[in-house]
Amino acid sequence: MSNISQKIDTLMQEMASEHHSRGWTNFISDGAVNPYIYEISKPEIAFFLKEAYSEPNSGNWCLTDWLNNGAMTRMWGAVAEWTYGIRNTTKTDIPAKPNLSREEKTDLLKSVAIVNVKKSNGSKNSDYADLLSYAKADRTYLKKELDILSPDVIVCGNNSSLLRLLYGADVQGEHVASGGIIDVEFMRKNGYAIVDKQIIIDYYHPANQYPTILNYYTVCSLYQQALKKI
Repeated sequence: MSNISQKIDTLMQEMASEHHSRGWTNFISDGAVNPYIYEISKPEIAFFLKEAYSEPNSGNWCLTDWLNNGAMTRMWGAVAEWTYGIRNTTKTDIPAKPNLSREEKTDLLKSVAIVNVKKSNGSKNSDYADLLSYAKADRTYLKKELDILSPDVIVCGNNSSLLRLLYGADVQGEHVASGGIIDVEFMRKNGYAIVDKQIIIDYYHPANQYPTILNYYTVCSLYQQALKKI
């Protein structure tokens, strides 16, 4: 078992126990899809997403096991494409959008990490106020998960304000305010931020309905601009 795997497994067990004590159900653990592949993949990429949905009374389950075993949906296909794009983008070149096979998508997903803000009581349609309440309750756990994974790149899925919360921003009412170590004004203007050479991409959720080609080249372009900035 890899070092990351041991630490994430322990953290997920702690979170599941804490969620159970709060009366929350259907805990869905996440982290590096395949820790061994994640640790040797460069750059290391984590997708910071909203929540994983499961049917009521489905019990606890592991998202990374599900993906590692070859599960595939349209959204996860998009994550695989974005991963390919980021991994092959340089300061001077963006690769053409690939036509990936299911096997290639599965292999790419094995190389990334997934961090969902809301790991219990997942629903089909995310609500910001609900997500914020979970982020506030679990901010210490979520930041520790990211610290363990220590990704070179974090791709936010329409939830960058919740990431800023983990990075020290304040909460005012039902919104995340300024503060913390992420330059929010720079990120809003440019679509990315850099924190100690860690690139944070602020984009829509991979399940968005925009054309896949638009999503692909936008994510790659944001990453390329961050590379140039570094």
